[in-house]
Amino acid sequence: MTSIAVRTPATVWILTLLMGLMAFVCIVGSFLFAFPMGGLLGYLVGTLLIVAGIGYATIAWRLRRGERAVWIAALVLPIVHTLGLNTLDLVLHGAIPSEDYPFMGVALAIVVLLLLPHTRRFLMQ
Repeated sequence: MTSIAVRTPATVWILTLLMGLMAFVCIVGSFLFAFPMGGLLGYLVGTLLIVAGIGYATIAWRLRRGERAVWIAALVLPIVHTLGLNTLDLVLHGAIPSEDYPFMGVALAIVVLLLLPHTRRFLMQ
């Protein structure tokens, strides 16, 4: 049985970059914004951001291998992460700050790139 070398699509490389960027932003954001809030909420949000950052980094590391489980995790994480933080902003402040819009855009770009047929074909091997 021979295996055929499959070239990694450009969309997967872009996704790897975006996931790495989100990992960096989550971890740095936890120390710049969440932990300084103080209290239980600040530590809880900061810890969850670090966990999300580790998740993004792990996905970025494994994305080019073309695994179904990684595709599912890569699809779920940005949706849960973005919806969770936006819900928290709505509950605490009554609005989503405009500073969050770029992160919402990156999460949307990640989901769209993951749902493209050639990306799905590569990751569902």
